[in-house]
Amino acid sequence: AEKLIRKAMDCREKGQYEEGVNLCNEVLGMKFDGDLKYHAEAHMQLGVILVQQGLYNQAMESFQSAVKMSPQDPRMHYELAVFYKQHGDRTGNKSWYNKAIIEFERTRMIDPDFADVSSELATLYKRK
Repeated sequence: AEKLIRKAMDCREKGQYEEGVNLCNEVLGMKFDGDLKYHAEAHMQLGVILVQQGLYNQAMESFQSAVKMSPQDPRMHYELAVFYKQHGDRTGNKSWYNKAIIEFERTRMIDPDFADVSSELATLYKRK
């Protein structure tokens, strides 16, 4: 599963989105005896790819699934927060910034030293 996720990341970076989506879906189809770590990671990577394809509703669902599957992983909250912030920028709807703030705060609660969270929050509080 780890190799497939890394390969999906490589595909994403090369713009090979369809292949990246297929690899993430392959991981999501695997069974891991109750450990959802790989499923969460695959959902996170899938979310990033879907954003790059302009499939925002599907991306949001994928990021939200990643958070549900791995609620103690600060990266999952951070990626969802970034998505919400960017969606607010894209749509001009500032209510997305409130959702982003909540997820950035959750990131910081789990890992107080998580990179960029403080600056992201400062930016969002100015935009509200």
